[in-house]
Amino acid sequence: MGDVSIYLSSLNGVATAAWYAGRLGDRGCQAVICTPSRLVDDAKRVLPDDRLVLQPVAPFTSTERFLARAHATFADYASDLVVGDNPANLRYFGPRSRFKGPAHRAIRRACGRIPSRLVNRAAARAFNGAAAWRFPSKHVLVISFPEQPLLLCDSTARIDTVVDSWDHPVRKTSGYVTHTAIAWNRDLARDWQRYQGAGAVRIGPAHKLMYALSADRDGAGGPGTTLMYPMVTSRFAGEWFEAELQVVDAIAEAAREAGWEVLVKPKPMTSRDELAEVAARHDNVSLGTFLDSGAALDYVLTDAYNDVRLRELGEVDLVVNSGTTFGLDAACAGRPLLQLDLSRLEDARAFADANRNYHIQHHLCRVAGTAGAPPRNLRELGALVKRELAPDRRAAHAQSAARLRRWVDQPAGEFEATLESLAPPVGAAERPVPLANNELKNSAY
Repeated sequence: MGDVSIYLSSLNGVATAAWYAGRLGDRGCQAVICTPSRLVDDAKRVLPDDRLVLQPVAPFTSTERFLARAHATFADYASDLVVGDNPANLRYFGPRSRFKGPAHRAIRRACGRIPSRLVNRAAARAFNGAAAWRFPSKHVLVISFPEQPLLLCDSTARIDTVVDSWDHPVRKTSGYVTHTAIAWNRDLARDWQRYQGAGAVRIGPAHKLMYALSADRDGAGGPGTTLMYPMVTSRFAGEWFEAELQVVDAIAEAAREAGWEVLVKPKPMTSRDELAEVAARHDNVSLGTFLDSGAALDYVLTDAYNDVRLRELGEVDLVVNSGTTFGLDAACAGRPLLQLDLSRLEDARAFADANRNYHIQHHLCRVAGTAGAPPRNLRELGALVKRELAPDRRAAHAQSAARLRRWVDQPAGEFEATLESLAPPVGAAERPVPLANNELKNSAY
């Protein structure tokens, strides 16, 4: 049975890496968690099991740093020019096209049918072997998204990807070739296979949501009058953050007219003063707990912070969500959910752009369902929220949460099949999971 290297380049994937390392170890497979040298001490501190093997990934040489920048530029610009407005060319806040002239637009129209996954294949081939191999085995399990995808451009290695969040399939091009993609459910697996490419797909647990899935849901959605609004952006997002503050103002005013209190939940990596003005403007608004964290890529959602999030969810009667992952957390914890579609707001256009992203529209809004037509302005948003705070809407909000929870929570038997595919018994053949009516199954590689 072969060994597996688990590439962890961000602390917020620690729980996922630890689960796979532990479960593969139970099957007799040596799984080594490989992480950048700068994260080793922090990873040791937060790993749940001190028996897990941790190995630092050596930093790039000067030549490799140059090649890594070239690889990133190639993947970024090739995706932008070839794919155009394809969902795989979206970041959180809409298309990032740098090519705006008529000649570039003509090229994009001509090349618009080229699948985005071909960009990853081209990048992997162009930079094959450009960086020295740094992992203890040739089978690497990547926790998405890797910090240095150049390390994974090796045609002699098997690279599997754990899709660690619902937005990762369309967040950006990965820059390497995935053998098997492991996602929370078949919707996300199809997304990765279509936009990033994968030879096979598997289903794995949603580790970031396990704390909520295992929470006590007794008494969820009581008769109280407190709602939570989880922030999508932070001050790092600039104009999108300013536009979202207008949305918060509209929700807070509608809640005040309906006799409701509002708890604004900040994103984990925010400063304590960036939402102070919102709380000062509205006497029915209070702020949730801040997570004291470092850089956005290096924070970790500890058990203590998850306990705080569950406590705050238990203190509210409704979660009003626009485009944040925390809507999934709330649904998995059993809290009633009002999912908003804010993609058409004309007077908060920057935030509307963010809410048109594929993963928000195709997963959050489609699965949970939204109330009525998308509001066209902040006045319509306030009126919609006020209507939804009526007592006769509570059952609909509970149903929205239940649909999202079912979408996330997959049978445990799927996970065992995935582990077997990663560490099969000697002589056993891997059996890829077919996707029903999926013509893309064998087209990526």
